[in-house]
Amino acid sequence: MATESSEGEEEGKITGGNQHLIVDDDLREMGKKAAWSVSSCKPGNGVCTLCDDNLDSFWQSDGAQPHLVNIQFQKKVKLQLVVLYVDFKLDESYTPSKISIRTGDGFHNLREIKTVELVKPTGWVYLSLSGNDPRETFVNTFMLQIAVLSNHLNGRDTHVRQIKVYGPRPSVIFFFAYHKLAIQILWHGIWSVNKETGTIGVRVTEGEGSLPKVVLTSPHGSMDLQGIWIGVIDSENVEGNPAVTLMLKDGPYSHSMWDFGFQALYKVILNAKSISTELKITNTDSKPFSFTAALHSYFSASVTAASVKGLKGCKTLNKDPDPNNPMEGKEDRDVVTFAGFVDCIYLDAPDELQLDNGLGDVITIKNKNWSDTVLWNPHLQMEACYKDFVCVENAQIGNVKLEPKQSWTAKQHVSVG
Repeated sequence: MATESSEGEEEGKITGGNQHLIVDDDLREMGKKAAWSVSSCKPGNGVCTLCDDNLDSFWQSDGAQPHLVNIQFQKKVKLQLVVLYVDFKLDESYTPSKISIRTGDGFHNLREIKTVELVKPTGWVYLSLSGNDPRETFVNTFMLQIAVLSNHLNGRDTHVRQIKVYGPRPSVIFFFAYHKLAIQILWHGIWSVNKETGTIGVRVTEGEGSLPKVVLTSPHGSMDLQGIWIGVIDSENVEGNPAVTLMLKDGPYSHSMWDFGFQALYKVILNAKSISTELKITNTDSKPFSFTAALHSYFSASVTAASVKGLKGCKTLNKDPDPNNPMEGKEDRDVVTFAGFVDCIYLDAPDELQLDNGLGDVITIKNKNWSDTVLWNPHLQMEACYKDFVCVENAQIGNVKLEPKQSWTAKQHVSVG
């Protein structure tokens, strides 16, 4: 995370402040999702002044120290940054000089995670919630408490003019189970729900601009309102091979999870012994955004005999046994097999791999602009089917940042023999 730094900063001490609030695009303001309360206040200078976006108003305490601001969420949230606006030039002895940040499930188990000394601050002051471990970039909590422990010039009550609380913005992750989807649309125009497994299906109707609309369905009814795929744009390429281009655009459903305008075009071209895909993400918003992407590619295989060549020397992030804290390593095998549960990311993977599916086929997987590879097999977690497939997924694990009107494109070509 990179944000505008305070004017002068050392371990546990911040001097000055910033006149402009500047926060990275990968953070979102979380305060509006919370219930706010304070330990005390003067009439007319209550809790609402802390988040009214007015630097002329302020919360003024009216009681014994410490003065507390309590920010409580209905569910556990990830928080990464607290930003306060305080003004020593105007508020003098009312200006906080020492602040404690506490987190917990509620008042009963709050623990202090950071104490900061402020030296004559005027402007926005940034308080990172990141831990000493570089992997600890946020706290996961139901409650955040900001405690003013002391004020400048031994002042009794305090003034705080604004508080902003930020958490990591969820990265949109585009996953495409491309193979079956493309073939079924091209050959049949409908992919029915599997009544036994409840698998999501696809049907094609008339859509925007007379283009066919691809609608996901489920055993519990239509999912039209979620605005998933809205168009099948073409049916064959210039060589006469079957082709489909699917378009996904932002709408109310996507904005409820990720508040940006975007367009995703996903093109699939089929040949007798190959399949080619192209994913293009375009920023149609007026502000930049960041995203990650992956092709969720399943290959028919005999899991005990399947293997992948080409990954030797890659840095790995192994998500087994703890997916939230993947273990870093380096692949030293010429041939990677699927001996048990496998969930491993290979960073900076080569642009060509060979998959021996254990059924007599060698599959070449080439890519352009996909930086990483993921190998996955659920083993006994999906005991009924794990022996019959492996996943070799092209991915972009690190964030891609797009300015308005910019696009990002990645390609894949999978061939047999």
